[in-house]
Amino acid sequence: LNILSFALARGLVRGGDGPKRLLVPARTGSVRLQLDVKPPQNSTSYRASLQNLDGAELWSENVRGTESTVSLTLPGGLLSRGDYLVELKTNSGREPQRVGEYYFSVVR
Repeated sequence: LNILSFALARGLVRGGDGPKRLLVPARTGSVRLQLDVKPPQNSTSYRASLQNLDGAELWSENVRGTESTVSLTLPGGLLSRGDYLVELKTNSGREPQRVGEYYFSVVR
């Protein structure tokens, strides 16, 4: 199985070409995303959620990370051409806190 890796920063980059464009071939087994967490959090337990831009949740999972980065692995078949958002929240304490939103586009 092929695994592609990409690093994403929070939010939309202003003055750029919009969301980061990820080239994901059709037969890719998995896509690993490394999310940059700034400012560093006190938590290392997170809940990641992949959504399309209509707000439909396509995938979610509890993930572990460090105080400054979180890596998650998505099934390659889940990502067709289009725009996506990964929402990352802390997964500790009573109230989950939003850590960041990460936007990207998949191209073929």
